[in-house]
Amino acid sequence: MKREERAYPVRLANVLFGLVHGLYWAGNCMFLGFMVTYLTAEGYSTSLIGVLMSLMTMLSIFVQPVLGYLSDTYVPVKIISLVLLAVLIPMGLVIPAVVAVPLLASVIVVALGLLTNTLAPLLEVWTIRSGEEHPGVKFGFTRSMGSLGYSFLALFMGRAFEKIGVDKMFAFGALFFGALILVVLLIPGIACANKRGGQGEKGKKQAKGLGMFQVVKLMVKKPAYVFFLLFFILTYTSMKTTSTFYPVLIGNYAGMAAASALGIGLFISALSEMPSMMFSDRLIRRFGAGKLMVVAGLGYILRYVIYYFASNVLTLQLANLTQMITYGILYPSVLTYLRQLAPEQVAGTAITATLAIANTVSSILGPMVFGAIIEYLSMDLCLLLCIVISALGLAAFAVSRRFAARETATV
Repeated sequence: MKREERAYPVRLANVLFGLVHGLYWAGNCMFLGFMVTYLTAEGYSTSLIGVLMSLMTMLSIFVQPVLGYLSDTYVPVKIISLVLLAVLIPMGLVIPAVVAVPLLASVIVVALGLLTNTLAPLLEVWTIRSGEEHPGVKFGFTRSMGSLGYSFLALFMGRAFEKIGVDKMFAFGALFFGALILVVLLIPGIACANKRGGQGEKGKKQAKGLGMFQVVKLMVKKPAYVFFLLFFILTYTSMKTTSTFYPVLIGNYAGMAAASALGIGLFISALSEMPSMMFSDRLIRRFGAGKLMVVAGLGYILRYVIYYFASNVLTLQLANLTQMITYGILYPSVLTYLRQLAPEQVAGTAITATLAIANTVSSILGPMVFGAIIEYLSMDLCLLLCIVISALGLAAFAVSRRFAARETATV
């Protein structure tokens, strides 16, 4: 067994996991990044598109925890990933053929978005657990390849679609996900950590596994987790609100050049998070996930303050450089913090459930509620509320850290 561990191809695994995240986010960009543009061009109303986008996220609260639990307990994450990819490719390719039938197309679009978004945390948990079993596999470096792929693809393909047609996005998405299947097949899989009795990883006899509702019950009994979840929801709410209505901010100053100005702003945002993602493993080891999340929370407040006082397009674009100290360090730190709070054998369930809850609640509170505030009151009021909400989130996280310290001290 020791020979097998020494023989694990760490360097190759880093390259392959880097390709996994790069290809996944490239496919995500093609299938979902231009979905609103495509549906609008096909005559779908703004209200219907808004409902479809919300449903993609809201339904994840049911699907993501289930698939996360399955990957922890019954079916290896590698197999689940391959099955999802095999379903997603034909699902995406069929949309142009049924787009003239709104009801059928709407169902497929929601399913496509739901399963595409569900695949992301599964791939991330797989990378993290591989790094824990085989030190040297770096989540931060491999995940940063996703940021790189998304940023450049969004910039260049957005211009290309103006010439070849946005409907070609599905063919490109299928191409990237097809390549992702080949890469996934090359990566060594990992065993289910929450097996329901019998032999666990590395042949060790394992206690009876936890059921999914047992996992949820166990997590919500932890005050540290409850306050962390509140922090995450509040932070995500302000983040989703500003990212959703960022085009409105740009449009207020860019006028007819809004499309190209928006593309540059999004490119700056996605590319800026790459360095911090790449070195997140070192940063977390040096400063700790908790301190980095505090920095990210303060970084978001700084961004919203800049948005509030901005008086031109360039300022709004450069404000997105803060992505380096916000999402770039927030997301890997969140995953690490959750791994510390959750029982080891059900980390996948805890992570997917937490992401699903935060995404669902923030989608309701953010784009829906704050969209009404923008429409009937003002964008300035919306930004001020985002600043307040982010500050409240930091206060909740301070409480979470205190409870986490107490729980650690009593172990």
